Amino acid sequence: MMKMRLMLCVMAVFTVVQFTFQPTSAVLTCPQVVQTLAPCITFITGSAPNPAAGCCPGITNLRNMATTTPDKRFACNCVKNAAASNPNIKDEQVTALPGKCGVKLPYTISKTFDCNSIP
Repeated sequence: MMKMRLMLCVMAVFTVVQFTFQPTSAVLTCPQVVQTLAPCITFITGSAPNPAAGCCPGITNLRNMATTTPDKRFACNCVKNAAASNPNIKDEQVTALPGKCGVKLPYTISKTFDCNSIP
């Protein structure tokens, strides 16, 4: 009986997680968003004073991939969740990243930004 309850709980959690992170666009996925920003890790963790060579093109690519409001909100939530899940990421570095790259995003990259406020 205990195994059955545990299995039901695990299945319920899996279902909630699956629907929570379901992309709103067939084009954009969270792994794509995170991979696009991967070259930025040394800057956003404070290990490097400036973004690495592939970082700024990644920010530009992210901006170009997310053009609709749902895509922008989706990308924002992916970035927000990725930033929140890594304790080594410095929020001030993440927030400064688009400016360091000279790229204007329609949202602030931050652990606390409300992505639903993106028009």
